[in-house]
Amino acid sequence: MIKRGNKKGSHVGVMISFVIFITFVIFMYSIVQPALNVQRDKESISSSLELGILKKLSYDMTTGTISLENTLGSGCVQLEDAITALGIGKNIVVKEGSGTILNSYISSSGENDILVQGTSSSGNLLKIGYSSILNEAETLSLTCTELQEGEGYTIGLVKTQKYLFEIKMIELIEEYHTQYEELKAELNILEGMEFGYGLVLSNGTIIETNGGEPTTNIYVQQTPIQYVNVEGNIVAGYIETKIW
Repeated sequence: MIKRGNKKGSHVGVMISFVIFITFVIFMYSIVQPALNVQRDKESISSSLELGILKKLSYDMTTGTISLENTLGSGCVQLEDAITALGIGKNIVVKEGSGTILNSYISSSGENDILVQGTSSSGNLLKIGYSSILNEAETLSLTCTELQEGEGYTIGLVKTQKYLFEIKMIELIEEYHTQYEELKAELNILEGMEFGYGLVLSNGTIIETNGGEPTTNIYVQQTPIQYVNVEGNIVAGYIETKIW
């Protein structure tokens, strides 16, 4: 005679195993969920922090090109009314086509005239950069070849965009160390959380707050940007934010 198994006992065992499994899942969820919520909070706050920093450090930068009728070489030219023609102010940096910065001044004989001294390798293309953040060009009296727009030089594309400025990031890092609590409130960092930030330069160097952040439980975010370095060049880098 074949004996039948105890189906009732078998069903009870399955139910007990199921209950244990569900209890384990709930237990693990109760442990993991708060950590996930904190991580999401850090991510959200880091994005908000990044926007706040960009707002504080971004300024207009106007760039324009000027084509000379003749090669500049190591000579000196006076671009008559170039300030007005470009629609800029006197806080300028002038480069040759290759990107080398040239000595540039405002003419004492005409406040809208730009004086540019070339090098032996200078061609006939100049790049003018203007921003209120740059230093105002010195006013000098030089004897240079006078050029008029449409005759001695031609203005090409002129555009204005917002860029983060390295010099302003340096200032903001100093503010971090001297006015931390005020800055924390301004950037809307929640109570119980701390923050830091920095700029990864085009050469890989990092300038940052070094706020004594921990080695664990820290959220770091890097976003590619274009910024203006201390020499007035527009280069690529990263803005970095930290929340812990």
